Amino acid sequence: MKPTAIMDRALEADWLTAAFELAAHGTHDPRTARAILALWLRDRVAALGPGDKRVTILARVWLDPPRAAGPTIAWALRMADRVADPATLHLGAMLATYPFFRSVCAATGRELLLHDDAAISAIRRRVRGEWGDRVEVDVATRAVLRTLRNLGVVVAKRGDRRIRPGRRRSVGPGTAPWLAHALLVSRGVTEIDQAEVRHSPELFMVDLPARWDPEYPHLEYHREGGSRIVVRLRDSSPTWASRVPTAEVQATLGLVAAPEAR
Repeated sequence: MKPTAIMDRALEADWLTAAFELAAHGTHDPRTARAILALWLRDRVAALGPGDKRVTILARVWLDPPRAAGPTIAWALRMADRVADPATLHLGAMLATYPFFRSVCAATGRELLLHDDAAISAIRRRVRGEWGDRVEVDVATRAVLRTLRNLGVVVAKRGDRRIRPGRRRSVGPGTAPWLAHALLVSRGVTEIDQAEVRHSPELFMVDLPARWDPEYPHLEYHREGGSRIVVRLRDSSPTWASRVPTAEVQATLGLVAAPEAR
């Protein structure tokens, strides 16, 4: 994944949904799908020119994701009807495809952990510390915050200098490991403590369940001393049996196979 790609245009929820629907139900190659999306968006956005960055960002999220994020996005496209809140899918997809999105979410989550509302200037400072003291970084940070506002994740009026947390989303046992997978991809790591996922600032907007679906196909669970559970990316070569946790690990995690992923 290109670590320098920044998300410097704000997105609307219905734009993300249109890109998702095109990817989930269309039969087009990514280039054709992108052209269709551009035509759809042109009818709704004034002064949308050729090569508009909003189309580029939407295509990266749902139509033609980076290779590392491919399995994450493919799962979401297959399982969307089992996820109650479409916004959760968009958040996870942007997390997987844009490390910059992750950085802004992490900065926002850390500030909201310290304060009832967060100063946008403080969020910008945190993001600049990771991505550099550049005007483009400030512009992109504002774009991501507007996107989060458009999805109801944070609350602010135009021109406000502070933001407040929006509605927290309850995540079902099937979606929880998918969000963990998106977090691993975005951080560029192969494993993470399950407790760290639960308390990760990037996922400040969701409530993860106590029980996770053990049959999510892209993760393995390993117990490493006491009750510590490590969530690890699964290599593509192991068999089905090797990716399902042992009964002992399942008991520790409280894992259950869930008929619904909500």
